[in-house]
Amino acid sequence: WDAADGGTTAVVAVLLRGSTLVVASVGDSPALLLGRSSTGSPRHRELIDEHSATHAAEFERICAFATKQNCAGSKLRFVYDCPDGEMIDIFKQEDGHAVVDEEASRRADEHDCMVKTSRGDLVSCIVVPETTVVLPHGTKAAHGLPVREQTRETLVVAIDEQYIAMTRSLGD
Repeated sequence: WDAADGGTTAVVAVLLRGSTLVVASVGDSPALLLGRSSTGSPRHRELIDEHSATHAAEFERICAFATKQNCAGSKLRFVYDCPDGEMIDIFKQEDGHAVVDEEASRRADEHDCMVKTSRGDLVSCIVVPETTVVLPHGTKAAHGLPVREQTRETLVVAIDEQYIAMTRSLGD
């Protein structure tokens, strides 16, 4: 598969009753509020961060959510997806926080990781490790999934490792 050519992003803003701004976004484009300063020069304020695979705050947010939901959040990997099959972790830990690993970017270049945007963003994805899920016995969602354990009340099914493409295409 080739994730370099796809992607969808949306930012929607609604002004309610002329005084309440509601903003929502899906994808990796930030929501910006544009205006002018008191001197008339253009200004902007970022309302919502981008949701990209190379944004450290997004990496930490997703891992924390997955951990809280008991979904192997500490094992999620955000990687550069190289055409030779090499997957290079984008982040390293410094002082308890994720930071983009510049050495990883250099290694991705050595593996001919494709550039997907005019900004130079590299093809990347989230790797979700194989996991098991406990479902009530008879759940239709379990159809076709490998059963690891079974009791009268529950099924333990395996969910294969997954690769979720992260793109940034629109607006570039």
